Amino acid sequence: MFIKRSGCGRALVLLSGWAMNRHCWDVLLPELQRHYQTMRFDLPGHQDGCGSRFSFSVPRQLLQALAEQIPDHSIWVGWSLGGLLAQQLAHYYPSKVRHLVCIASSPCFLKKKDWSYGMPLTVFDDFVRAFEADHATALERFLTLQAAKGTKPTQRMKQLICSKYQADELKAALQILRWDLRKALSQFNFPVLFIGGNEDQLMNTENLKASARLAHRADYLEINGAGHLPMVSHPQQLCQIILKYLNE
Repeated sequence: MFIKRSGCGRALVLLSGWAMNRHCWDVLLPELQRHYQTMRFDLPGHQDGCGSRFSFSVPRQLLQALAEQIPDHSIWVGWSLGGLLAQQLAHYYPSKVRHLVCIASSPCFLKKKDWSYGMPLTVFDDFVRAFEADHATALERFLTLQAAKGTKPTQRMKQLICSKYQADELKAALQILRWDLRKALSQFNFPVLFIGGNEDQLMNTENLKASARLAHRADYLEINGAGHLPMVSHPQQLCQIILKYLNE
């Protein structure tokens, strides 16, 4: 893993999602690091995280390595797959978490008999097979889904797809999206905020609303017009939401 720190104060951990690099948080940094010490990661197999001795194929070991680098009572902000990692880490190491913010991320990404809000398993499996068959084409397709419905990816979004990656790690990371952490979420005793965009093509806002209902101390906030990458499309609004929530 590769970690980049900036700012001072309480630790604020920023975990990015699948096939994306740590620079997805760059626009938010000037304001966030005025209040916190930000810690951004390139995860194993992602950009500068390539060659890491940790692997998504052994997720418990990866989460332990993350926890060991972060002070107790830190703030965790996870986007997409990064939100799932943050939730699982919070379950294993609750002392590490003071607040948890999940952006376009729920405890259960896939549809189940008792969870109608997720992505159908057949659609997800088709993407996994497509990635195995042709990495570049699958990543290009994935990029189109980052933009809001009816729009095209911006140049900035294109820059955030990892320019270097390890295909085996990206494939292993996709399996994280099969996790179901609803029970763990219901046991959290710290505040949780779910943030979604109403034009997100990958994360149904109903999924996030239902997720917020599972936790004892959770809220849901929606960004109108945002797709799956509000850090790029609506950075100021997203930053204001996060800071206001933490201050309250």
